[in-house]
Amino acid sequence: MRDLSARVFITTILCVSFVVYDVVVVMKKKKIALVLSGGSALGFAHIGVIKVLQEYGINIDIVVGTSMGGLVGAAYACGMSVDDMIRLACKFRKINFFDLNFNTSGLFSGRGIMRTICKFLPDKDIRDLPIKYACVSCDLLSEREVVFSSGSIRDAVRCTVSIPGFFVPMFNEDEVLVDGGVINNFPDDVAKRMGADIIISCDVLKNCKMLDVPSSIFEALVYSMNTLSKTMQRYKGSCSDIILAPDLTGLTQMSFGRANTLELVCRGESVARQNIKKILRLFES
Repeated sequence: MRDLSARVFITTILCVSFVVYDVVVVMKKKKIALVLSGGSALGFAHIGVIKVLQEYGINIDIVVGTSMGGLVGAAYACGMSVDDMIRLACKFRKINFFDLNFNTSGLFSGRGIMRTICKFLPDKDIRDLPIKYACVSCDLLSEREVVFSSGSIRDAVRCTVSIPGFFVPMFNEDEVLVDGGVINNFPDDVAKRMGADIIISCDVLKNCKMLDVPSSIFEALVYSMNTLSKTMQRYKGSCSDIILAPDLTGLTQMSFGRANTLELVCRGESVARQNIKKILRLFES
């Protein structure tokens, strides 16, 4: 009886080992992309998703993001730990936006948000990051998508988070660059073009609905922007292999502050854990 139990135990261990080996081999052969949507404060839920992927040893080869997804994705691509991302995200405040502005193209100059970006990200060229990275912006003059896959990581993120009307746009030669959510809030197609074989995406706007009448012009701008982004996504379709959509009930795009941030990270972690078996199955073939 003991011999039988021992044989069953050894057989089970060998089967598990072969499954893990197969997953690792597939991960080595295929390029895995992580796509992070925009969504203002809700984008901090992406940190929870990253936490779970790291726990399960899922190594990401390509990171693509828009708006807040671009900022969180950039921090990850730079090699920042999850703990450091959470620490910095908890310090993110609405007051970071409020800076005097005498330019009619935006309520705020963007200097405040740029200072915050500099706390998150090193002064590096995107091509020098340990993980291949890109973020999306929109050029108002050409009415086209602009994908940043080289150049200053800080400037690229400043462009992708520049909510029109809220922040003064970034000006680059003959381009007027604003938040990528205007044109592509869920850029899984960009990840595909960058050579991704498997695309894991997190869309924080999919289950997001406005809870109440906007209490300020700032909230009205953000909600309007995100409604536009969701509408465009429905027409655009998706090429993701799996889309994680956290339950963010009770939270809004303006839910900044330590308590809200920690809750958002937990919601992202929860949806990733609920779907981890589906994610791991992507590497079985």
